[in-house]
Amino acid sequence: MFYYIITTISIIIGFFSGMLFENRRLKIKSKKVLEEHLEELDRLIAKVNRHNESTVEVDNDHQIQLIEYSLKQALSEERYEDAAQLRDVLENLKKQK
Repeated sequence: MFYYIITTISIIIGFFSGMLFENRRLKIKSKKVLEEHLEELDRLIAKVNRHNESTVEVDNDHQIQLIEYSLKQALSEERYEDAAQLRDVLENLKKQK
């Protein structure tokens, strides 16, 4: 009878200590996975930010080219008021760049 009680207590202690160990192992693993996902998210955010910056730069360059072309057209057609406005817009864009 004494052996049954000791065996039962040993099984219960072993079961609960196993559950505690497994729970601790899962928390550590979850923390590592979460950290990896957060690092990956940071890398993706940085990549998107770099892409947005390069896209804006290309858009500004493209706008500058379009305005320069329009300015030349306005001058060749002797639309001096339009040319003056385009010149001002062009100077502002070049300052922003």
